[in-house]
Amino acid sequence: MNVACCIRTDAIRRQFQDALRRHHVDVLSIAGEPAAPVWPYPGPELVIVELQRHADDVSLFTWCKRYFAADTPMLAIGSAIAPVRVARAFDSGIDDFWDCPLDQTELDARLRALLRRHRLPAVHHLIEHEGFVLDRTTGGVLDRSRAVELTTREFAIAWLLFSAPGRFVARAEICAVLQDAAGVIADRTIEQTVQKLRTKLALGPQRGAMLRGAGTRGYRLMPTAP
Repeated sequence: MNVACCIRTDAIRRQFQDALRRHHVDVLSIAGEPAAPVWPYPGPELVIVELQRHADDVSLFTWCKRYFAADTPMLAIGSAIAPVRVARAFDSGIDDFWDCPLDQTELDARLRALLRRHRLPAVHHLIEHEGFVLDRTTGGVLDRSRAVELTTREFAIAWLLFSAPGRFVARAEICAVLQDAAGVIADRTIEQTVQKLRTKLALGPQRGAMLRGAGTRGYRLMPTAP
């Protein structure tokens, strides 16, 4: 299981990192809110964010919504955070809030309960979205029951994007997946592969899903109105 820890306070970040690793969790740790974070595939399955006393919560949750899938469970932590800010955090989409610092025994017990609730089952081999069905076992794609032939690289990008619709997928993350799928990546390979994927899947407003780029930074699979 991958857990992203977006915690700025060093002591708290180290405490959570150590505790999570004791529970055999892979920790993806960052100290701030980078412009384009890169997560190892398949990305975080749980997010822990820190509310700080004088920080901008709106900026934090805007960043979270941009870079994490909408259904990713989110835990907020903080020290002496005003109740009104905690309430706004729940309204912004967090699933729980813990007041820090926490005794080590209590932290371990809370993490055990948290991981029981959110630990995911075995890796999914099928994705269904807007009439598309992607089968990771065979590398096949169906578009409303019609088979679509994709190359290994095209399927690797499609799986990455369809795994978390709405999440920004950084170029570096796509590059890492393509390297795993088909060796060294040549210049412009990502752009060319994405364009071919758009064409083969006929992604656009009439299809209910659109593949949008963000300059040279990455891509996002977005819903569209027919």
